[in-house]
Amino acid sequence: MSWDLIVFSADTPLRMDAEGVAEFADHWTPPPLGSEAEIRRQISDIFPDTDWTDPLWGVVIGEGFTFEFSLNGLARTNSFGIHARGAATGAALRAKLQKSDDVTVCFFGDGATAQGLLYEVMNMAALWSLPVIYACENNGYSEYTKTEEIAAGSITARAEAFGIEAHSIDGQDVLAVNDLTQKLVARARKGEGPFFIELKTYRYHGHHVGDINRAYYRDKEEEAIWKEGRDPI
Repeated sequence: MSWDLIVFSADTPLRMDAEGVAEFADHWTPPPLGSEAEIRRQISDIFPDTDWTDPLWGVVIGEGFTFEFSLNGLARTNSFGIHARGAATGAALRAKLQKSDDVTVCFFGDGATAQGLLYEVMNMAALWSLPVIYACENNGYSEYTKTEEIAAGSITARAEAFGIEAHSIDGQDVLAVNDLTQKLVARARKGEGPFFIELKTYRYHGHHVGDINRAYYRDKEEEAIWKEGRDPI
């Protein structure tokens, strides 16, 4: 999907010890190749008894599922379901308290901008100047509902209300996403964070495996426009 490339292009500027936190919409986003994450460790969290995984590498030793992928080691890409924004802000606070120059990037969907947790953590991040980048992957739909029907006003205005510098960018443009992320990560390391990015993208397929006939909430013509004219590859 197109948002997989968003995560890849945003992760590549990060160092080996960077932290990335993905939410519900990214429960099967591939690990960042730029930080040399190993998918074998993630798979071990779900299938610890197969001959191609190592149970010692998994975090929850087979008790997890795709919403809870965690990768520990040189790079960490953690998913905590709908709680990722809190986890990401906590990771950024840890970095500041330890006087580390680590930066956390938190990925979440546009639907999350209508939930109270986002405002609580952005308020704290702004008050404490935390090294965190909130990356909203706006694919136009919150599950089966158009974004404008569940989130009033501008997406970036939510961050700007807390004095957080916010950017809106074409999430289909891999190079533009990578360039912006590099600049913001460098600035966050200097203590200029937090930052907010709205990445305008699209979900090619359904919200879940059973979401096959999507005609009741979006049409085939719209999907074709994004697939044929806006595909990042």
